[in-house]
Amino acid sequence: MLRGRKSPLNEWKVMDLDPETIFDWVDVYKCRFIKEYKTNNYICPKCESENSDEAVIDIVMIYFISPGWTWEHLCGRAGNLYICKKHKRQIDFDLISMN
Repeated sequence: MLRGRKSPLNEWKVMDLDPETIFDWVDVYKCRFIKEYKTNNYICPKCESENSDEAVIDIVMIYFISPGWTWEHLCGRAGNLYICKKHKRQIDFDLISMN
């Protein structure tokens, strides 16, 4: 959870979000554990193709938990979802828990 800072997701307009997703954006917005995360392990393909310096440093990590109905139907997922802030695109998901 961002403490003392606004989540970048709160500032994004739905029409600006990349439609090719790993999870539905509505479910992503409901996640509460959001923090800025910088890593060399996750690179936005669009940033990389633009030779952008932001390819590595402009990543938001969200601890994503799928909706309750997915857990009830034994298809729930939880884990780290990585989003490029520049392109508003879900780029990767590290599965931590599933049923």
